[in-house]
Amino acid sequence: MTYMGGEVVQFKISENVLGLPKSTAITTPSMPCVIEKTNEEVRKITQNERLLSPLWQLPIKSPSNPGTELKENRLCGGINSHDLLFIGQNNSLYLDQYNDLHHLDWSTGRLLNKIPTPRMQNVCSVGFSAAGGFINYKDDAVSFEAFGSTGRRQILDMKPGWYVTNVLLPFESQVDHFDIAWISVDSPDEEVIVSTYEAFSKRKINEIRLPAEEYENFGYASPYLNVSQNLKCPNGSNNEKNAITLQLSYFESFRAYRCSNDLPEIIFWTGLDITPKKYDSGENLSKVLASNGQIGAVRERSGLVHIYDVLLRKSLGQINLAKTDQISNTYISENEKFIVLEVRREGGSKLMGFSFK
Repeated sequence: MTYMGGEVVQFKISENVLGLPKSTAITTPSMPCVIEKTNEEVRKITQNERLLSPLWQLPIKSPSNPGTELKENRLCGGINSHDLLFIGQNNSLYLDQYNDLHHLDWSTGRLLNKIPTPRMQNVCSVGFSAAGGFINYKDDAVSFEAFGSTGRRQILDMKPGWYVTNVLLPFESQVDHFDIAWISVDSPDEEVIVSTYEAFSKRKINEIRLPAEEYENFGYASPYLNVSQNLKCPNGSNNEKNAITLQLSYFESFRAYRCSNDLPEIIFWTGLDITPKKYDSGENLSKVLASNGQIGAVRERSGLVHIYDVLLRKSLGQINLAKTDQISNTYISENEKFIVLEVRREGGSKLMGFSFK
């Protein structure tokens, strides 16, 4: 039997079974197939087909290096591959414009102020929301600097004889760590060290050595990742255990769960449809765009974005985007009133702000 994404996509039937007479009856006990703790109520979702109109739109372009004097420009080669939109301290909305962060107003998109980035001091850096700041790297050193704390850095690691070639950020489904890739100064084409750090504490939790050709196969994905559709309960505090997780599930449905007595309890499930479907090769996959607990945003293959209140099990509205539009980042405001999407499309990219309350 072959599984893909938690679904059975192929199975073999024994020739002995195929040879049985059609009238042969096989008696099996009748019992439900239990996957996780759930009930029928979680799939009764109040739908709302109201299309939301943007409150504001802001054209953006990828940040470029406007003349920094880095001797080794190769060190910053990966900056443009990372997302431009970030959440900083106090739920502040930031747009990365290379030399500074633009602090934006959630409701209007208006520029409130600018915060210099570490790149002004001739270092490379990548902003990471889950860590709350910049991962800085230059030559053989990696440091951390919180958003807005200009110049106050925490050294994370140093490897004499090696230099940092890239910062690997995790997939959306697992944002509790980041990776640093190191290459030897003397033999850059032979071996890569990938160090993994916890996002909150910045503590190193794993390190592996890879042949250079194996590292290239990872692309921007972390080799430390172990993404699974299984529901897991954390071992932390009660607040962590009661936290709501929204995830893509079987047959491209979406479900949310939280933990009760250390068991995952599904509280919301929508879009479960096992009818065979035909998709265009150019379509985007369904995915969870953002979730802050009670409010979540998901996108279907059709391009339609749904915003849900998973506790009340109801839709709050929809955003209609083209199938070819790429959503590279999405954030929901702390007061659960606004959602901002970073949309990339042919002809230009832009931020789009919506109100769903």
